[in-house]
Amino acid sequence: MPIKLDKSDISIVVKCDQCAHWYGFALDDYEAWQVGARHQHLAHPGEYQAIRRLARIDYEQRHADTKPEKDKRRRR
Repeated sequence: MPIKLDKSDISIVVKCDQCAHWYGFALDDYEAWQVGARHQHLAHPGEYQAIRRLARIDYEQRHADTKPEKDKRRRR
């Protein structure tokens, strides 16, 4: 997995394990994975770690409101 996020209190530095000279900058997780996905697409065709993570975040956001509430009452 070449993309790593180095988080601080105010920003995120996006690093690639395969490219010592490359790094990106973002203000939140979603933007950081977008930066990583763009780098993977351009510099590492065939690598999909950041692209898959970004797709997972999109999926979770789309389906966050559609999760049914669990019935808290005990069924007999």
